[in-house]
Amino acid sequence: MLRNLRVKRVFRKGKTDRNHIIMRSAHPRVLFIQSLIIFLISTALLNYSLADDISLDFDLKILAMDTLAIYLSPPVENLSVDCYSAESNNFRVAFFSREFDMGQEFSLIYMMPKSEGIYNLIVSFETMEEWNGTIGVYTDDVEFYQRVGTSTVTSQGYFIVLKRFSVAPEDNQTSEYKFNITLQVYGRSQSGLFFFSFPEPIKMALFTVASVAVGYFNAFFLVDLYFKNRTEGVARSRLVLAALLIAASLFILHQIYIRLI
Repeated sequence: MLRNLRVKRVFRKGKTDRNHIIMRSAHPRVLFIQSLIIFLISTALLNYSLADDISLDFDLKILAMDTLAIYLSPPVENLSVDCYSAESNNFRVAFFSREFDMGQEFSLIYMMPKSEGIYNLIVSFETMEEWNGTIGVYTDDVEFYQRVGTSTVTSQGYFIVLKRFSVAPEDNQTSEYKFNITLQVYGRSQSGLFFFSFPEPIKMALFTVASVAVGYFNAFFLVDLYFKNRTEGVARSRLVLAALLIAASLFILHQIYIRLI
């Protein structure tokens, strides 16, 4: 009886040891598979983090009251713009995720500092396409930027290209980009209409007076032209002269606004 009990105990113990050996032999496979999965996930996350954050740094110098313009083509996604300055909060920022002009579609950022100082402009966006970037400035003072590049005459004034570049994402993945632009803004020399600066209300009043004067002159000319056309008829050359007069008046008002306001 005692011998049977001993045999059973030994058998059970041997069975238990055999199962334990089988389980121990299975552990290395499980650990290998788990390690492989963790390695693959870590590699994918590392590649994603590296490809998902690309920074571009620029140091630019412009004049106060000039408009910095950034064109991104084709349009990008999740566009955001922030601007900071420890010296002045007197600036304007506007951005558009999708604009269309001259047969091209693009994203557009505007920034106009109104006083001198250092400004930090941060532009963030996402895209999975190859894109082209152009950073330029709209100005009426070409001499300040004469060492940067040639100017182009546009409806908004002279446009001068400061930076131009092209970037292609890797493996057609959506990448996140960030522009860190440090703007050194200089004050304008007093070479405009006046040799001193007016307060803002007086500037607006002067511009209003100039607008009314130009508008009155144009209205008088157009009314006189209308009555002569009804009684005598007006030559085509006189009509062309009227159109040129209106265009010149608008140009003068635009220049007054830029230099005064």
